[in-house]
Amino acid sequence: MGFWRTLLNWQSAPREGDEHSIVDAVEFSAPISGSVEDGLPMPIDQLLYEMKNAESGPVTREQALGVASVLKGRNIICSLATLPLRQIDPAQSEVDSPFLRQLDPNVANVVTLSQTVEDLLFHGVAWWRITSRYVTGFPRSVERVATDRVSLQQPDRRVTSPLPSGIPPYGTVWVDGRPVPARDMIRFDSPNPPLLEAAAPAIRRARLFEQTSIRYSRNPRPQDYFTPAEDVDPDEKEIEQLLRTWRDARQQESTAYIPSVLKYHTVDVLSPADLQLIELKRDATLD
Repeated sequence: MGFWRTLLNWQSAPREGDEHSIVDAVEFSAPISGSVEDGLPMPIDQLLYEMKNAESGPVTREQALGVASVLKGRNIICSLATLPLRQIDPAQSEVDSPFLRQLDPNVANVVTLSQTVEDLLFHGVAWWRITSRYVTGFPRSVERVATDRVSLQQPDRRVTSPLPSGIPPYGTVWVDGRPVPARDMIRFDSPNPPLLEAAAPAIRRARLFEQTSIRYSRNPRPQDYFTPAEDVDPDEKEIEQLLRTWRDARQQESTAYIPSVLKYHTVDVLSPADLQLIELKRDATLD
């Protein structure tokens, strides 16, 4: 029966004696326990199941930026970093500020500011660490610190402190597990909730729809197939020649001819439009 796979180029080709035919029940080749990461189209009921039982909690930055609409929105919002920074005195006059001209000596302002805006968008908070000061105490340079490196909770009790609790008596922020005086950290807070938390369900849906559409287009179900007539068992070469002739004729839009030794069958397959994948993707983008 090896010629069936050559005939259809599909692992789930119908065979004589099957309990269910393709026409009666169309199924995807991916198992019901699979996911869109397996490289095969998932059944629509499996897609809905994963949507309903998706993991809770925030998504990661990489997962969010994997959604085209999120990436585009992030780039538009972070374009604020291209605007110039100006220091204004009480008389509403512009004052030259070397600090604002170059926040971080090692990084361009547009990069520092865009990363800060992204932190506010995704995490609701952003951090700068003061790396040097003027004699007046005003910051001379800063560096942006990723939010996942900063904690307001003491990671352990191994911090040297004159107090029995082990907690420094001054305001402390922990960066990479090490205490940093709060006066050396600048904190920015967003008035909006963190996108990675508030929009996590919408981002997961968008990722599912996108991945499902891609895998469906790469591995669609067959639209038709042949079965041999009774007492006919064609060999591999005959099958390959038949399928090649049939494909060439379809490409030339010529009239088809089916030999009496074969039976032609069509399959009613749900298209991406029937599955509403296009509409679902558009709705997810609007969300």
